[in-house]
Amino acid sequence: MSAHDELRRQLLKSVAARGSTAPAPGRGRLRLRGRPSGLAIAVLALAVGGGVAGAATQLLSGPGARERARSLVQTAVVQSSRNAACQEAPVSFVDDEPPAAVRAVFGLRTTPLSTLEEALVRRQARGVVLSRSVRLVSARGGRRVLAYVSGSGGAFAVADRSACDRARRARLLELHPGDDAVRRLARRRLADEQRVLAPRGQLLFVTLFDRHSSAGASAGVSNGDRAVPTGVLFSSTSAGYAGISVPRAKTVRVSTTDPHSRRPLRRTYPVRERLFAFTLPRYSGPVEVRQLAADGRTLAVETQREPRTRQRR
Repeated sequence: MSAHDELRRQLLKSVAARGSTAPAPGRGRLRLRGRPSGLAIAVLALAVGGGVAGAATQLLSGPGARERARSLVQTAVVQSSRNAACQEAPVSFVDDEPPAAVRAVFGLRTTPLSTLEEALVRRQARGVVLSRSVRLVSARGGRRVLAYVSGSGGAFAVADRSACDRARRARLLELHPGDDAVRRLARRRLADEQRVLAPRGQLLFVTLFDRHSSAGASAGVSNGDRAVPTGVLFSSTSAGYAGISVPRAKTVRVSTTDPHSRRPLRRTYPVRERLFAFTLPRYSGPVEVRQLAADGRTLAVETQREPRTRQRR
């Protein structure tokens, strides 16, 4: 007798014994009178079978299977990158107007891109870029802040998204042709990743460049009800902080604690075309960022912790 048969026999025996000595039912409880009928046994058999099957699926879908599925997906994606459809989409500039939320912040560019602007966009972007959304401003220390709107696909744009997805699924099946729990887990994981990378409308990218590195963040802007986020968008231990100001802000006053002397440290930075950037000594204390109008009035205040990278490129 197999372990499954023995487990089923013991459970049926236990239920039969309980049925013959069952106490009076309490409120809201279901009572089985007498010995289990054929229907009750059949239902119990289904429940036991489902439980055993579920347990078996959990065993096959355990950490080992999940790790194998994850590795399988990674291999399929890497090997499919040689496919022409999965090549990084080259940057192309279009003259379309950016979404209303972006126009409300930056206005509408009317001048051609400079050589430097085009080079920096090509260094960062993938796929379609709205040329009339590009903004580039200088910050202290030789830094530059770049903003632009990318069309569908954003930083993960490929030459042909649908064909690339098909190529990845096909490669996964070639790598693991057996129809088992590992392949099912891998297919679900791949489908989840494809949904994450699928085009989801237009994105506003803001990138901070210094001499040796860059850091940036993005926000969806194609939804007409969604406003462009303001304030500090990201921080980097190497490049510094960058963000978008509120309307009418002319400067950003930054207050923190010097990590060496432990004395208060206050600095003021300009806002240019609604973009700002600043740097602070590493290991500074909590940072208060106060956006000021031309007459010194406070328009917005926020507190940031120690600089850390949110998204590096």
